[in-house]
Amino acid sequence: MSLPKRYKNIKKELEHKFLYENDLDSIYLLFHIIENEYRFSGLKPKYVVTKRMGRSVRNYLGYRDDRDLIASTIMKIIGNTITRLELSMYIEAYFLGYDNKEIVDEFEEIILTNVPPKALYHRKKLFHEVNTFRMRRLKKDMIRRTTEPVHYFKHNKYFIHKYCDQMIRETIYSINKFLNKQLSFHYTEDGYYISEEQFITRDEINGLYRRIVNNVTRSLNSICKDAVWYGINDRVLSRYQ
Repeated sequence: MSLPKRYKNIKKELEHKFLYENDLDSIYLLFHIIENEYRFSGLKPKYVVTKRMGRSVRNYLGYRDDRDLIASTIMKIIGNTITRLELSMYIEAYFLGYDNKEIVDEFEEIILTNVPPKALYHRKKLFHEVNTFRMRRLKKDMIRRTTEPVHYFKHNKYFIHKYCDQMIRETIYSINKFLNKQLSFHYTEDGYYISEEQFITRDEINGLYRRIVNNVTRSLNSICKDAVWYGINDRVLSRYQ
């Protein structure tokens, strides 16, 4: 985000402490800086990446009876780490759109051809939700023109993979020690038998880790596209409030 120079290094330090050290005071201070510099407090991430990751894990392990246990365990042990990443990237994407004056100016002209200025004074949001083909096309075009010049999604992919390697890889590869294995009852025509659920094999873990990283990357890219769009919208609206 385009914070004043005096805050550039502070911002990087706060983000690093939040992401890699789980320092909540850092994110609170960053929000305080944002609110003071932008006179703004409208950031509302949806926090959906961890839930999507859980569904992806269940689908990947669909052949296992203990897939729900594994998915819930993974969400518990790395969910906070992924949520921190989601919040940090959402903020960055939001202000990438918010600070793009050229795109914001263009969007404002389009808005004013359809909405009287007085009608903007008390609105809480503009077109966060797009329901027409014209607005969907406009949203896609403005996101592309905002992100492509800075190779945003290429950098995103690199950063997400690096973060996951550093912050969750070891945990995922140690998943078996976090699982409370249970006894399973299997019924047959002759009665039933009891077996213990099997630990996850190395090959399964390899595939599971790739699945998680790829799912997180796709989810974050989708969320960041929306965040860029919300930033553009909110910057226009801020000019009338």
